[in-house]
Amino acid sequence: MPTLPFEQRRRQTTAKLSALMLANAFIFQEQLSSLDNRVQPINALLARRDFLGDTASHWDFIIDSINYVPIFKVARDILRSMPGHADTDAAVRNLAKRSLFIVSKKAALRHDLMGRIYHLLLLEAKYLGTYYTSVPAATLLLKLALAGC
Repeated sequence: MPTLPFEQRRRQTTAKLSALMLANAFIFQEQLSSLDNRVQPINALLARRDFLGDTASHWDFIIDSINYVPIFKVARDILRSMPGHADTDAAVRNLAKRSLFIVSKKAALRHDLMGRIYHLLLLEAKYLGTYYTSVPAATLLLKLALAGC
């Protein structure tokens, strides 16, 4: 199979990472909805006609009222930048449903699933200057940072 031009590979990687960010937000939303009754479960949003708009608005609420900016702001911006088309709605709905499936498999949430997927997607990491900090490394950095406080 011939190698794709760099720009096409970059666009594909960007699309895949955007999907990962959306999935991560959906998964976190579903987990959060079981702890905070102000957060709607994914199925409640899937039942809405304007799924993309209502999801983006709900993520605005989560950002403003609950303050999960790192998870939801980029995902919300991705949703808002997507074209308003039936195919887009269907694709994001499918991603939300797949996220629900992941949440239903509790074990998958305990093994840094998103980090592993991120690594698989970043075949172009050295060219994009993008790297993922593993959970053990992040934990060590956090402890070092807190020790200095």
